[in-house]
Amino acid sequence: MKRPLLFLTALLLTLSSCEINLLQTADNGPAIVPDGSARIARTYSLGGPDNKTVMSEIRYVYDASGLLERVDRLGRNANGGMDRYAYETYTYNGSRQLQSRVEYSRTSQNGDFKPSTTRQYTYPSPDKTVETMLYADYQTGALKPQARIETVRQNNLPVTSTFFSLYNTSPNEPTQITTYQYENGRLMKEETRSGTGTAFRSMVYTYKGRTARVDEFIPQSKESISEQKLTYDARGRLVQEEVVRTNPLLCFGMFVGVTVHEYLD
Repeated sequence: MKRPLLFLTALLLTLSSCEINLLQTADNGPAIVPDGSARIARTYSLGGPDNKTVMSEIRYVYDASGLLERVDRLGRNANGGMDRYAYETYTYNGSRQLQSRVEYSRTSQNGDFKPSTTRQYTYPSPDKTVETMLYADYQTGALKPQARIETVRQNNLPVTSTFFSLYNTSPNEPTQITTYQYENGRLMKEETRSGTGTAFRSMVYTYKGRTARVDEFIPQSKESISEQKLTYDARGRLVQEEVVRTNPLLCFGMFVGVTVHEYLD
């Protein structure tokens, strides 16, 4: 299973000479080539005063043929225990391609689980995937269009991801486009622009042995506004993510702490 590195928003900017230096790998042995083909079993986030308390957890369940069929999301309750607050189910077509992903969440703290978002996948060509997102009306359960994401791949790696809002009066005009640049199989830079081409933000990856540093830039900035550290094992599997500095503009989506990944194979 390819681990979608979380998720899809995007990045920007023409790099200054200072930023270009970030792309150069330090000479302390060959940098690892990330491998996202292994099946992930569990992901958990650490926090608290000592960064050793499990704050949230994601568990992955596979069917007998090895396809991901369910994802459970758990978080701490008021009594300190872990409760499931959401889950996802997956279905596939006859070619073992992902066909749908349905997300379930509670309508209240102790309420029943109900579908919240459905993602449907089609494959117009071998190198293109179209993901259509629909949200479920809580009263009627009817699915309503929300967004469409078109991803183009080369050598099984995404090179562009185009986001269309289906709320717009012109749903075929993109609202956001992300491009991905690679070097020797490693993601080096992500750039996100608006549908009209206006730079939004960029993420720059610097590899050193089994680690990578991810710096986020916004237009006109020469200093990164957030920093993450990624750690890989000898096989190139991502085993740890650490947020070193949060994005002050998007702090609701980041927290300083560590996320750990465990694998089945």
